[in-house]
Amino acid sequence: MTEHLTDLDAAVDWLFARVEGPLRVGAPLALGKPHRLLNALYSRVEGDPSRPLQLYTALSLNPPQARGDGLEARFMAPFVQRHFGEDFPRLAYADAIARDALPPHVEVEEFYMQSGALLGSRQAQSSYTSLNYTHAADAVAQRAPQVIVQKVAMRPDDRRLSLSCNNDITQDTLDAMAARGLPRPLLVAEIDPQLPYLGGTATVDVSFFDLVITPPPPY
Repeated sequence: MTEHLTDLDAAVDWLFARVEGPLRVGAPLALGKPHRLLNALYSRVEGDPSRPLQLYTALSLNPPQARGDGLEARFMAPFVQRHFGEDFPRLAYADAIARDALPPHVEVEEFYMQSGALLGSRQAQSSYTSLNYTHAADAVAQRAPQVIVQKVAMRPDDRRLSLSCNNDITQDTLDAMAARGLPRPLLVAEIDPQLPYLGGTATVDVSFFDLVITPPPPY
């Protein structure tokens, strides 16, 4: 039965109660990531070596930041504010990667990255996996994630959710894991009211997920 929560820390507790030891987590590339849940999870494991975390994903995108206060900053500041808003949650683990500051017990393996954005990050370069998109789902299945997290859209008074972003990766990964005889991972959704609702094969029943989180704003 699908469980529902609004508190992100409670969602991390829920995960920890169901997964012992190291955590292997899959997350969609780019915009399909549940930023708030991933930040809550990273905050919990960052200082706890007893809970190693392996995250399999791609394109961990954060709003760009200008260097200095010159022309670049004067152009970028209003653009970022209008495009992302003033309170868009940055991915804490992505900021740590950019500084080469991931703790030793946290590994983030990505198969796509922003070209040139992480040239100075040893951690990003050493954990990069070169993959064709066609092979991404099978590659994630090989890692046998215990948890897959996904940002979803929901219409009012609707029992169906939209995976919206790169829904094929999530669904194909589940198929690839089943084909390998691996157990179905826990599926966790984070609802974002501002995410576009896409229909067709991107829609699933609420019962598709083991846990659905409706966090408070910002979104």
